[in-house]
Amino acid sequence: MTYRVIDIETTGTDPEKDRICEIAFVDVWDTSRYGNIFGKHWSSLVNPGIPMPPEASAVHHIIDEDVKSAPSFDEVVDEVFGPGTEVEVFVAHNAKFDSSFLPEQPAWICTYKCALRVWPEFEKHSNQYLRYRLNLPVPRDVEVHRALGDATVTAYLLVELLKHATHEQMIEWSKEPPLFTILSFGKHKGERWEDLPDDYLTWIVEKSDLDEDVKWNAFRHIKQRGYLTLMTGIMNINCHSRQHLEEQFGNDDEKKKRVELGITRDSKVGRTLLDAYTARWFDLKPSEQAA
Repeated sequence: MTYRVIDIETTGTDPEKDRICEIAFVDVWDTSRYGNIFGKHWSSLVNPGIPMPPEASAVHHIIDEDVKSAPSFDEVVDEVFGPGTEVEVFVAHNAKFDSSFLPEQPAWICTYKCALRVWPEFEKHSNQYLRYRLNLPVPRDVEVHRALGDATVTAYLLVELLKHATHEQMIEWSKEPPLFTILSFGKHKGERWEDLPDDYLTWIVEKSDLDEDVKWNAFRHIKQRGYLTLMTGIMNINCHSRQHLEEQFGNDDEKKKRVELGITRDSKVGRTLLDAYTARWFDLKPSEQAA
């Protein structure tokens, strides 16, 4: 098994208007019998074709002068993703960000999401925090916030994660939203998600304009607390909920009515109703999640 750990530096955070200015990878071979071995590593500056904003340079310290003679992304992309790479899975810390700038791939492992699962008690899960929190044997001269340096740290983190979770587990975790452990905003900032009041979780799902990952986490905790009730307001957040009910229950108006009212005690129906909301993140029909 060959993992290719990738990191990019960019001109900003919006893949619609920003561009890559540096890319790197470090290969990790999982030989199972002999452990994990570091393979090929490679990096290149990339001419983004647009001016480098000072806000971006303040992070990675790459300026226009550095990239003016660098190759374009089209000129280097095959080095990372081209034929003959023999890579089974790509890896990144916060793969949602990196993959949004890169060609689509069949499988990603997100070490950020996996770290949240393996070490939920940690206060932070950035790769540099985990580097020191886990005492990873990363060379001290590795550059921070440069593509090869960050890819190297993430490669060491991947090796550590493989001691605690299987390849298959990490693939599945990476498909789901990040499983947050500590709230990073609002009046309950700093508290653990499992300690948040019921009404605050309901507010997040029903009334807040927070992003989908945050709402998914709130909804997950509502499910864990045993609620089998979804109020109309919650159902309306997912514009497909009523369509899901039609697909699931057809002409059974009585069952649909009971499900909408949240008073059904049919566990499979309850799961279907609850998963109608989370289906938007997994791109699955409720019937597939309730199986």
